[in-house]
Amino acid sequence: MEEETDFYAGGAAGELSLPRASVLRAIKDMMPKGMRCSTETGMLVLNCCNEFVRMLSDEANVLCEQGGKSTIAPDHITESLKGLGFGAW
Repeated sequence: MEEETDFYAGGAAGELSLPRASVLRAIKDMMPKGMRCSTETGMLVLNCCNEFVRMLSDEANVLCEQGGKSTIAPDHITESLKGLGFGAW
């Protein structure tokens, strides 16, 4: 049986997600002139973006808790990016 999907959110029902229309628009705007992206490819990119945000927020939450804080700060995000191999960004 297929998992119910909330197409507005781009993920499973009740799950937070980046706005589908915004991600698909960003993909369209970045594509070279005359090239198109299939809906399936756009949804794959959306799912990858959502997973990246989940990984980043999970890592930042761990750092936040280790520091005895209750709110994720920008420093937690930058340290999380470094931990995920995006230190140069």
